[in-house]
Amino acid sequence: MATMDENLLANYSDHLKAAGSRALLTHKCRARRFLTWLSSKHISPDRLTPHLVNEFLCQRKSQGRALDTLDGDLAGLRKFLRYARVEGLLSHDPTKGVSCRWLDIPGGYPAYQGVLHEALSYKPYFLFSYRLPLFAPEWEEFLKHLRQEGYTQPSIWGIAGANRSFHRYLTSIAVRHIGQITRRHLESFLAHKQAEYKKRYWHPPSQQWMNSIRGPVTLFLDYAGRRRELRFHKTRLAPKRLALSDRLLKRYLDFCRIHKGLKPSTLKHHRYALAKLNAFLKRRRIRRVQAASIADYDLFLVDCSKSMKTGALCGILSIIRCFLRYLYLEGNLPHDMAQDLFPPCRFRDSLRPKYLPWDKVEQLLAGIDQSTVAGKRDYAALSLQAYHGLRAREVAKLVLSDIDWEIPAMLLREQKNNTTSWVPLSGKAEEALKGYMAVRPPSPHQEVFLTVNAPLKPLNSSLWAIACRHILQRFGRISSLKHAHGVLRHSFAKMLLDHRAPIPQIATLLRHKSLQSTPTYTRVDTEGLREVADNYSIWLAAPQAAASGVTAAEAIR
Repeated sequence: MATMDENLLANYSDHLKAAGSRALLTHKCRARRFLTWLSSKHISPDRLTPHLVNEFLCQRKSQGRALDTLDGDLAGLRKFLRYARVEGLLSHDPTKGVSCRWLDIPGGYPAYQGVLHEALSYKPYFLFSYRLPLFAPEWEEFLKHLRQEGYTQPSIWGIAGANRSFHRYLTSIAVRHIGQITRRHLESFLAHKQAEYKKRYWHPPSQQWMNSIRGPVTLFLDYAGRRRELRFHKTRLAPKRLALSDRLLKRYLDFCRIHKGLKPSTLKHHRYALAKLNAFLKRRRIRRVQAASIADYDLFLVDCSKSMKTGALCGILSIIRCFLRYLYLEGNLPHDMAQDLFPPCRFRDSLRPKYLPWDKVEQLLAGIDQSTVAGKRDYAALSLQAYHGLRAREVAKLVLSDIDWEIPAMLLREQKNNTTSWVPLSGKAEEALKGYMAVRPPSPHQEVFLTVNAPLKPLNSSLWAIACRHILQRFGRISSLKHAHGVLRHSFAKMLLDHRAPIPQIATLLRHKSLQSTPTYTRVDTEGLREVADNYSIWLAAPQAAASGVTAAEAIR
C-alpha cells in the first residue's frame, strides 16, 4: 500500500510539474496527508466515498484547523482525485456534495436528511448559507412549519432569504445566542438595510419593500419565541415625558370602549390622532395637555391640513373634540374647549357617494372567473356587497354560525352602529355563498371568507382591495372613483332609488341608525333631478308664454 502511494505521489508530482503548477509542494503535501490517512484506515483509493472524505475533513477540524485551511485541503483533494480519475484509478468523484460548512453533520451534506433538502431544494454548495447556526434548532423546525402550513416554494425562498440576511447581520455585531436578540437588533437591522438600499439606488426604499424584510424576520422570531418562551419584542424603553401620558390615554380609550361602545378599529384611529397631537405639543414644548390653548389646537389642525384632505381633517377634529369633552367631564379642563373648535368648510358635492350603474355591477359580477377557489370567494363576497349593501367589514367578520341555511338568512354582528340584525339572503347571494362553501378550504378559523394561499387566515381589510382589483380589471381606471371602498354599497342604494323605493325603506335595508344618513344617497339621483328641472322649466316658461300669446310647450321649443 505504501509503495503504491509513493508511486502515485511521484506520478502526481510529475503531472503538476508538466502543468506548470506554482503550488507544487502545497498540492503534493495535501495529497500525501490524505493518502497517509487512508493508509491508517486500511482503505484503498478506489473505495473512497463522500462519507470518508467528510470524515477526513472532520479529523482535520478536530485538530484545530481554521475553516480557510479546510477549504484549501478540500480544493487540493479535489485536484488530486481529479488526476486519479483521469489515470483510471477512480470511476467516480468521491468529493461530490462535500462541503466544509457541513462538518458538524455526521457524514456531511451527503448524509444530511434535514428539511433544507425539501424546503429549499437547491445545490449543496448553496444550501450551507441557509443553515443559520445561530437560529438552530428552531430554524429547521420553522421551515418545516412553513411547509405544513402550505406556504408555496417562492414564499419560503423569500422568508429564508430575509432571515439569512438578518442572521448575517447578527453575526457581524457579535450576537452569539438566539436569546440575546431584542427589538433593538431588529430595528437596527432594518435601518442598516434601509441605508444599504439608499446607497445603492440613491433614494429611500418604499414601505412595501421594508415590510418584505420586516415580515419574514418577525414571523420567525415569533415562532422561535413561542417555542423558547422568549419575548423578542418586549424590551423596555426609557420613559418619556409626554403631554398625553400613557395612563391618561388608556383611561380615555377605556371610556370610549365602555361608555361609547367604539370598536377596536375605531379606537385605532383615536390612538393615531392623539399620537399626532402628542408629537405636535412636544414640538411646541407643551408639557401638559391642560396647558394647551385653542390657538395651539388651531395650529395643530393647520399643520394636519398640509398632508390631509378635508375629510380626513374632519375626522381628526372630531376625535380631538371628543377628547376635550372627556377632559372637561373628568374635571381636567375648566370649561369645554370642544365647542370653540370648528370644522373646515366642505362643499355639499364632496359628500356625493360614488357608485356604478347597476348594469355595470351585473357585468362586474358576471366577469369574475369562478373556476378557481379565489374566484368563487370573490364572487360570493362581492355578491353580498352588491345584493345586500353590506360593508366590507361586515362581510369580513361573517362567521359560519351566523348563516342560517334553512330560512335562509345571516346575522350581522360587526355593524357600524354597533348593533346586530338578521338579514334575509337573496337567491343570487345564497347561490354564490353555497358555491364558495363547497370549495372553501378546511380551517380552524370560523370566518367564512379566508385567504387562498398559506397561511390560511380570515380576510380582514383586504375585501375593498378585492373589489378595487375586479373593477380595474373589468372597466379600467374610472375617473369618478377614487377607490372602491363602499362603491357596491352605494350602487345598491342607487338601484333602490331608481326603483322608487321610499327613503325609510332604503334606510332599513342599509341598516342606518339615523334616518338623516340616508338622504346623502339622494344626491346621486341625477335623472330625478333632471326631471324636476324639466318640470320647473315648463312652469317658469308659462307666465312668459301667456304674455306673448303662445303655449308653454311652444315657448320651451
